[in-house]
Amino acid sequence: MNHPRILFLAATMAFGACSEVADDQTSQATTGASHKEHHHASTVKPGANVAFQTALREPLSPGDAGALEITMTEGHRVGTMTVTANAGDGLELFTTIDEETFDLSATDTHSWTVYFDTEDAGKYYINLHAHVQTPIGRLSRSYAAPIQVGTPEPKSNVSISQSSSNGEPVVFMEAAETIQQ
Repeated sequence: MNHPRILFLAATMAFGACSEVADDQTSQATTGASHKEHHHASTVKPGANVAFQTALREPLSPGDAGALEITMTEGHRVGTMTVTANAGDGLELFTTIDEETFDLSATDTHSWTVYFDTEDAGKYYINLHAHVQTPIGRLSRSYAAPIQVGTPEPKSNVSISQSSSNGEPVVFMEAAETIQQ
């Protein structure tokens, strides 16, 4: 027959042994340069290990057709990656295929060109979605590629900077106030 006190002592000793192993591993992981690696590493986003780099072939004026060069660098060694593109408001994709599939075992850098058109100047986006099929399951990553059409308008300076009587900077801004009674 098991005695409750003996069971409690056995459980306490087992927990203590596990704790010592964990403490040894923690102390090994946090010594010297290893401490910096384990405790000061950059944050890793959940999802597919895919980084996007985009560039326009040339500057665009309103009414011009454009080409967005997309380079995807991924850290997966096996599987496939399917990338889809869709146009944000104000853009129209010319690409007849808005989806491309890449074999991840061949190389870790992949290129794709997406063609588009817009009529008006402004800042637009092409939304890219990468879906990576790996042995552990499907992972995803999204990116909004900025598209600048025309010259960006300079931001208007609506404030007037002055100094107060004690020399501190003061900003006066125009405002309209409506009071309802």
